[in-house]
Amino acid sequence: MWTYDSTAVADTLKEAAGSQDTGWIMHHVLDARELDLTPFGIIHLPQIHLFGMDISITKHVVFMWIAVLLLVLAFIAARKSYQKSLVPRGVTNLLEVLIVFVRDEIAKQTIGHGFEKFLPYLLTVFFFILTCNFLGLIPYGSTATSNISVTATLATISFMVIQIGGIMKNGF
Repeated sequence: MWTYDSTAVADTLKEAAGSQDTGWIMHHVLDARELDLTPFGIIHLPQIHLFGMDISITKHVVFMWIAVLLLVLAFIAARKSYQKSLVPRGVTNLLEVLIVFVRDEIAKQTIGHGFEKFLPYLLTVFFFILTCNFLGLIPYGSTATSNISVTATLATISFMVIQIGGIMKNGF
């Protein structure tokens, strides 16, 4: 009887999902070689082929560049704010809260002794992923971290940082 009930539920869900059009969301998730700004037009991005490889600029690459640019500008503004006053205000206060959170609640508790060596990397990855995900929430935005290439690259770099850190601490 349990099998019959779950099969009936699964068939009902298939029918319900099959009748709905999901095309309206897919352009937000999938990568493309164009930026679709519907009322303003479409911006076609250049295609680049080098040594038989396609290294074209895509929508996710553009949004990663925007994320990096926003982060650089935010931290330059925070640095200038600290030169004027040691009391953080506005964006500087938000950045300080997030930095202290990553330091105290993530790095210190997870890594323990010697976490300071890994803190710059952890902060970089944290703010990059956070900014990329926030850019996916704005209209015409795209979440670059939904691309498996971006996720796999971040995971590979993190794996290498962990392995090199372990080898440096414990030896080969």
